[in-house]
Amino acid sequence: MRIFFVITSVFVVGLILGGLSGFHVGAATGLYQPKIAEPYAKRLTELILPFMHAKMCADNDECGFNEIENRHQVSCQPFIEQSPRTLVLFAFGQSNSANHGDYLHQAFDGIYNLNPFDGLCYQAQDPLLGATGEQGSVWMPLAQKLITQGKADKVLIVPFGVGGSSIARWTPSGDLSGRITRSIKALEKNNIKATHIVWHQGETDAGNGTTTNEYIERFSQVKDQLKPLGVNIPIYVATATRCGGEPNKSISNAQQQLPLVYSNVYSGANSDLLGSDLRFDKCHFNQQGLTEHANLWFDALN
Repeated sequence: MRIFFVITSVFVVGLILGGLSGFHVGAATGLYQPKIAEPYAKRLTELILPFMHAKMCADNDECGFNEIENRHQVSCQPFIEQSPRTLVLFAFGQSNSANHGDYLHQAFDGIYNLNPFDGLCYQAQDPLLGATGEQGSVWMPLAQKLITQGKADKVLIVPFGVGGSSIARWTPSGDLSGRITRSIKALEKNNIKATHIVWHQGETDAGNGTTTNEYIERFSQVKDQLKPLGVNIPIYVATATRCGGEPNKSISNAQQQLPLVYSNVYSGANSDLLGSDLRFDKCHFNQQGLTEHANLWFDALN
């Protein structure tokens, strides 16, 4: 498996470098204009890098942002005693639940990040420790709004989403189920109880042809793994199918049926309502898009 991955990675990197080099050489020699070459080169990178990333995550469950050198570690103690004024968000799914937005949010008083990799708490800032990507997330502006609107005094984010992941990969037989287990153990290590589970996933399944019934059944398997967090903890499920195209009815129908099928499951943000003007690549959110996405989550949680 690892040999296959190495060979595939070398091949894919060669494609990217070859493609980019070809465009620049062509532009330099006058065969075509750089403005024509640039979008094709960018699109080639966008298509291939997610494939490489998915393969790396399949072979290495440790994938995710984990650079703690310049992060300010804090005590997890304030989150041990439960309070209506203290929220703990257990956040996962695919790229729009992770660090793939086009804006980096800085630290804000009252927002903290439990790193699933080392089980320690830090002052939160983008990119969040635990999830894939090195850009911005929706959870930072959501937490900030929860605090500024008087809904909470402190928010602890436990993020571990993986860009490009299908729901099948989060089931017990999938390669990402260990991320759920590790994140739960990080909470247990600190005697912290999650207050909200937020699930934002579905774009990949919209492209894979997953049926409504398949998605509902696979979500049941994901949900069963969350039982150690408590049987009464609310789970908020986003409607999320838009990535480069129109919303997908099969998956959105499944996501909107889940609150009717399972107890303690509620509708989360409907990010399908956010169009391409709020997405820098027609899939992931720009700065305004992250704000609007956070507003949808704020409304869902309240």
